[in-house]
Amino acid sequence: ASCAGSFTDVDVVVYPIPDASSTVNNLTDICHNQNTDIDLDADVVGTILNWIIINESGTGATAGSGNIGDNISQTLVNGGPGDVTVTYRITPTGPAPTNCVGSNVDRDVTVHPLPTPTLASDDADDIICDGDVVVFTGGGGTNYEFYVNGSLAQANSADATYDTDTLVDGDVVTVLVTDGNSCQALSGGINMTVNP
Repeated sequence: ASCAGSFTDVDVVVYPIPDASSTVNNLTDICHNQNTDIDLDADVVGTILNWIIINESGTGATAGSGNIGDNISQTLVNGGPGDVTVTYRITPTGPAPTNCVGSNVDRDVTVHPLPTPTLASDDADDIICDGDVVVFTGGGGTNYEFYVNGSLAQANSADATYDTDTLVDGDVVTVLVTDGNSCQALSGGINMTVNP
């Protein structure tokens, strides 16, 4: 005779492997001294998202850890002369008890250096008589915005020159330069002497 034992049911719990591909990089390009904006996300509740930095290159990007809904906001720097691309490599780890690890996702941020603004006047010594016309020329970018004593004198445009005959003694002229990456830098000022 054959003897048959009783059946035993064994419950097997299969935990999902988290997927972080829904993590959104809101700013793929930033300028020197601006913040990253990466929204962490995954498809498994309770996932922890750890990231490391690939090609930090002196930008100040640092590794870290966050939860679903957190944001990677780091101020990155790039003194130039060229662009630097920083990669945030994000690894999702599911909740206990299994802590299943999902595939890495990479989110790249390109950090542009600021333009190097220049400003010159057509007067050799920046000493003029009241009512004289002076032409100021900016350089180092694609668009220019001129200021006198910090107040807007000529709106942002591709025109690199600003001419005026209304300066008074002690006025300081500057230009805000914008480059092709929409990065901006303010020039040093030209201090005008205006004689009566």
